[in-house]
Amino acid sequence: MDSSLFVLIGYGLLMIGGLLLIVAAVLFSTRWHKFSQWAVADGIVLRLEARAIRPGERILSYPVVEFETTEFRVVSFESNLGTAPSPYRVGQTVRVRYDPADPQHAVIDSLAARYLGPIAALGFAMIAALLGVMFVTLAM
Repeated sequence: MDSSLFVLIGYGLLMIGGLLLIVAAVLFSTRWHKFSQWAVADGIVLRLEARAIRPGERILSYPVVEFETTEFRVVSFESNLGTAPSPYRVGQTVRVRYDPADPQHAVIDSLAARYLGPIAALGFAMIAALLGVMFVTLAM
């Protein structure tokens, strides 16, 4: 393969990595701002909903959590984040973040629930940048 093609691919991957780094920074900033405005409460895991995204795939557990708002309104929600195995158990107390204007918009306060998108974008940025450097280095 021609070395100029390696350089072209390498710089292309470095540009993609840079763009993904910007995306990760914007996602992190917007999510941090959003969640810093949300209220915090203690919730209790009522049950674990088990289901597969598609038939025949791995079964994931989605915790259903109940909490009380600062206005003493009891709200329950199902987490959007399913895991296998579940790190939660029925009856467990968990910290919840929720939108005071609409308490149904709530998440279990964990790093994954708040920042999975930015962390994934950062990971892809690092992979693209590493591959870009490898391609450029191979061309030399």
